Amino acid sequence: MRQMLVQGPMHQADGSLAEQGYAFRALKSYDLGRIKAPAGHLRELERCLVLGEAAVLDLAILNLGGRRLGSIGLYDLARKERVEAHWTTREASHHPGLSPGAGEGTLRAGNALCDLRLELRPGSRAVYGHIYSLQEGGRQLLFDLELALPRQDQLMTLAACPGRPRHFACQQLLTCLPANGRAIWGERDYLYSPASSLAMVDRRWRAWPRPARQAWGLMMGPSQHGLLCLAFTQKVGGKAGQFQGWLFHRGQAEALGPLRLEPPGPDGPRARLIDQAGRVDLGFEREWERQARAGSRFKPFVRHTNFGHFTGRALTRAGMTLRAECLPGLMETMVL
Repeated sequence: MRQMLVQGPMHQADGSLAEQGYAFRALKSYDLGRIKAPAGHLRELERCLVLGEAAVLDLAILNLGGRRLGSIGLYDLARKERVEAHWTTREASHHPGLSPGAGEGTLRAGNALCDLRLELRPGSRAVYGHIYSLQEGGRQLLFDLELALPRQDQLMTLAACPGRPRHFACQQLLTCLPANGRAIWGERDYLYSPASSLAMVDRRWRAWPRPARQAWGLMMGPSQHGLLCLAFTQKVGGKAGQFQGWLFHRGQAEALGPLRLEPPGPDGPRARLIDQAGRVDLGFEREWERQARAGSRFKPFVRHTNFGHFTGRALTRAGMTLRAECLPGLMETMVL
């Protein structure tokens, strides 16, 4: 995958992509007016995952034309308990969401029982949500967090659909964001401190001829040489188990070679992520999973997420070995 070196519009005037590849900044601006693919093929996803010492918070807003889907999940790490909520809000017209390079803006999905807001501010990202009544004993869920946005530890990938130049898939990933705030679930109060809580923001824009499957994964946390993040993604509709990887460390980002995921074998519960060059060798042990299903038969949204820990090593291009000791992360398969 070629690195994008030119900053500018994501699409040309005729609706085709200006270029394909990846970059470690949001170099491409998203203009809904330049998209020539049918409006019914367009999907926009805004996702936020916050890893704290006591609880994991997972939330998403998905735009499907005239409908907006909201999803919230909280997992108590000590009690091994979780709570989830899903809802649909109908919009009068399509809402374009936030551009990758936007300096500010707010994306919201709510109804009489739920409210979820993602607000982009200069240098930070605010996340607010209030679920007024949950199935679990009628308890409420409330959270208010602020995520710092460092200039580094960002990734943007952009690809065209084979044979369909006006169809495309774009992902922007922001990782290792220090999180500050709290979440309240009933009588439980979870604090998120920047010293021990990290978040990631996953933003996707896709116009594809039909719903397509894509797998990806992420780990992030402290190593012996500072914060470490490794992300790996599969091409939309690509071959299962084959990924492109990226490594983030100390404000530096670099591309890895093709990665391969080996499923758990009879000798242990761990999946294994490796590459042919010997730079990556990581085991993944699942602790819990989350499934989300929404949309319709023709516009489905299916997400199967495995949360767990990575253990192993990654080698930088300069030859430094970075060791991961039970770093939190996920492996996910999405149909969008």
